Amino acid sequence: MPGCGAGAVPANLWEAIDAYGAGLAAASAAELTGTGGAGYYLRQVALESVIARAMAARAAASIHYGLLAGAAPGQLADAMGVTGAEVARAWRGWADGQRCLRERCPGLGMSEGEYRRAAAVIGDSAGLAPDRVICPDAAVQAGERE
Repeated sequence: MPGCGAGAVPANLWEAIDAYGAGLAAASAAELTGTGGAGYYLRQVALESVIARAMAARAAASIHYGLLAGAAPGQLADAMGVTGAEVARAWRGWADGQRCLRERCPGLGMSEGEYRRAAAVIGDSAGLAPDRVICPDAAVQAGERE
């Protein structure tokens, strides 16, 4: 995270988790109780942000695979401690990104059949329009909008 004063922060999830743990292990009592220097907290918040973003994406993928494995949307919501609508939103955002990836890079991302199988399980709560891939940058590239 250049310019934040946190130093070099790994973008890789596992490296960020290791660095975060090392930062906690090496922290002073002042840092652990909220009276340390700004540099410590800048580094920790940068690492926490990398970890949070990566885990949020992983949770959305786990929703998808859970749906395909037979988990009900309500079960996923209970497991996550959120509403069914939040599960649907998280899945939809991730799934649309996977569809865009497939559109831009054939062979990667999610197939239409896989999308439709999960969409059938999650149902109307995702506000689905399965015939439309939500890929804003693809629309811009195609000249459809500015």
